[in-house]
Amino acid sequence: MKMSDVLSKDAIALNCKFNCQEEAIDKLVEMHFAVKNISDEKQFKTEILEREAKQSTAVGGGLALPHAQSSVVEKTGLAVVTVPEGVDYNAPDKQPAKLIFMIAASDKRPIHLELLARFVTLLLDAKVVNTLMEAKTEEEFIDIIIEADKKKYPKEASVYEPLEEEELKNILNEKNGTVHRVFKAFKKKMANVRKNKEV
Repeated sequence: MKMSDVLSKDAIALNCKFNCQEEAIDKLVEMHFAVKNISDEKQFKTEILEREAKQSTAVGGGLALPHAQSSVVEKTGLAVVTVPEGVDYNAPDKQPAKLIFMIAASDKRPIHLELLARFVTLLLDAKVVNTLMEAKTEEEFIDIIIEADKKKYPKEASVYEPLEEEELKNILNEKNGTVHRVFKAFKKKMANVRKNKEV
């Protein structure tokens, strides 16, 4: 699987405006359905909201990563919106979310955790995030991610082979598991980034 396999210009919406978190979720779920990542919009939205009810998937710094590993996911994929004015997403730093990636992960087959781990690791780079927010077209947005991925992982960026457990641990700082563990590890890293900035 390549980074481009989970990205589609038809699942990217730039310069959106939302009045609330649920409006953003509706748009992201709608795009997942449109590109056939999921087979049931209602069920997937329910699972996304259940996850948010347990704990907000906003990680701070204007980022949010709503996600669900579901039986209605036909193929692992990403949907994304940019929200220049921001939308309240119950972030730990109280900042509105301006860049929201929704991850749809299948529970029927391998979900390529190594790819998702590398993807969220790219979002730790503020320069990458800022460049994504400035993208003028969906194609440019995808190109930014692919180029950032190649720069960070030049030897493995073209095709992702299964990683050894130790390699995955180096990315996640914990043993491999579900997509929720990828998110948990990323959220922990973001908290550390914020802490270091405050020092």
